[in-house]
Amino acid sequence: MATAIRQGLLFEDDRKRWVRINPSKGFVSSSQGIEGPSGARFLGYEWRSIIGEGKDGPRAVSDWENAEICATCGRPIVHVYWVRIGKNPSTPYGADHVHLALGYKRELTPHQLTRLVDQQRREQAEDIARADFAKALPIAEQLVTNRARSTIVAADRAFDDEHPFRPGQPRREPCWLFSDRLRITLRCDDVPEAIRIPLCRRWGLCAMVTRLQLKAARIEHPWAF
Repeated sequence: MATAIRQGLLFEDDRKRWVRINPSKGFVSSSQGIEGPSGARFLGYEWRSIIGEGKDGPRAVSDWENAEICATCGRPIVHVYWVRIGKNPSTPYGADHVHLALGYKRELTPHQLTRLVDQQRREQAEDIARADFAKALPIAEQLVTNRARSTIVAADRAFDDEHPFRPGQPRREPCWLFSDRLRITLRCDDVPEAIRIPLCRRWGLCAMVTRLQLKAARIEHPWAF
């Protein structure tokens, strides 16, 4: 069970493994949204639903008691498309009228609506990921620093202790990261790829070297050998 630090995109579980956390794709009313021809922004889609009884057991069904009212026609809607016009609050529209709010001349087909929703969710997920990553980076920095060692030999020994070789397991060519500012060295495998570049920039890491480049690394980072 994961019990250790967890925030944003990354956490380290009790087996000392790094795990990626996928950003939520749920509706977020503060999303910047997708701009239409009129300048109005599509903020997101939601289906007002509840769990009801179906022929084959419980399933999601439309929740008409919790329906929104379409801003154009005044009818109740459970498939809600949220649009913000100018600085006004977000407004609900049905599938038949969302094109009018966004400034499209023709009604959007189901396929076009699906593409619009998918695009908004992708952009929203990226926004959430960036925000979460900014929060997670200081924690990741501390976790990785705790795993670092002062020399390449110590870094290799620590890595081998945590990742014992098993017969039949393919051997990966090792590479190392060196930080002259922090005077630490790490095996690249100990730094998740998702945070390697940001941490290199944050630490001022001078090199990511392979075994073939060790001779040059000894000259540039003599303290690490």
